[in-house]
Amino acid sequence: MWEWRDEWAFVKSAIHEFEPFLFSNEIYWPLSFMREDNISPRFNPRLSAGRLEISIYLLEFYSSNDPQIQSTVAEGLARIQALKNQWKSNWSKKAALEFDVRLRQWQRVVREIRSHSISNAEYKNEVQVRLMLSFLEESAGDLQQTEEKSGLTALDQVLKVNSISSLFIWSKEIKDAFPSERFWFLYRTLE
Repeated sequence: MWEWRDEWAFVKSAIHEFEPFLFSNEIYWPLSFMREDNISPRFNPRLSAGRLEISIYLLEFYSSNDPQIQSTVAEGLARIQALKNQWKSNWSKKAALEFDVRLRQWQRVVREIRSHSISNAEYKNEVQVRLMLSFLEESAGDLQQTEEKSGLTALDQVLKVNSISSLFIWSKEIKDAFPSERFWFLYRTLE
């Protein structure tokens, strides 16, 4: 999970599809990957604002720790950032639309947590929805409704009540990218 080469392939594909995706009504957009990208066999995400934010964030982390990765991804990261800046208003609207969808998705996950019908292994996968919500909230900015923000806060309280503090749940390789103060939900284990 979260291999830098996969994230790089994702961003490269997203650059080519960014404007059609941004101006569509779609929240999830199919991507085509190049054979030479040598992506992981099960890696086949769709482009969404939240998923793109995760890839950018991880690539910035990887490149800050490895000059070779930095030289590989710097131009692409600059390009995707320029596209986001060029279409800032549209990007915020796309992020706000996805926030609504991801919030409903996270509500379902939290209901399963509350009813104890989700395992810690499943939580490790599902919690990326909560991570996307963090990034989408930032990208949507003022477009995000106060009611939706308070809905996320309420879900966070339910998660805290139904989980305990733990070690970082993903690979140690990326732990430093996710400080516990900001990404507390990546440091929880279900009771």
